[in-house]
Amino acid sequence: MSHHTKKEKQLERIILFTDAVFAIAITLLAIEIKIPELHQINEHESINSFLILIPRLIGFVTSFLVIGIYWIAHHKIFSFVTDYDRKLLWLNLFLLMFVVLMPFTTGFFFEYTRLRFPFLLYSLNILTIGYYQARIIKYVSKAALSEGMNIWLSRYIISRGFVPGIIFIVVAIFQYLLPDNYVAISRMAMMITIIPFIVLKKYFAKKGVDVKNY
Repeated sequence: MSHHTKKEKQLERIILFTDAVFAIAITLLAIEIKIPELHQINEHESINSFLILIPRLIGFVTSFLVIGIYWIAHHKIFSFVTDYDRKLLWLNLFLLMFVVLMPFTTGFFFEYTRLRFPFLLYSLNILTIGYYQARIIKYVSKAALSEGMNIWLSRYIISRGFVPGIIFIVVAIFQYLLPDNYVAISRMAMMITIIPFIVLKKYFAKKGVDVKNY
């Protein structure tokens, strides 16, 4: 087996391991949603029990999409990676560590939606994933471990990775300025996350980035 073939096999192992960790994190999100115990077996009780679960279901969908965004970005990044070293392995492991934490911070936040700290922790978790994703992109570019990734494409992927975390952190800090009754309502601001994505897409499209594929 040639040295080049060995490198390809090792990179494939890294990607497969990463995909497995992302898949496990998403699976754990669903496991966190427990089937409610009905005190009386009737339609009214089942509907009430389901309504109680709505915050957790919203948490599942939100975190599923967040993890999905980072998995797609990771998939795109490693499509350019041609080599690896120990530092890249560690950066990837730290990224995965915070991906695996998502089920915990998601459950903690959506169990106590009226409290400020659980949401702050959740937001920091997302921001840290974006940070390590950015570190990976910058490192593979500077360490000559990738081919075909130009500076505008790397900036686009980095910017997209930071958007959810930055929006959530701003909301998390802002909530400390609000009365207790408005804390949960302030989380609706997370919905504006789609706006920066649209702005970034238009901006980097003008720079020649094929944004349709990213």
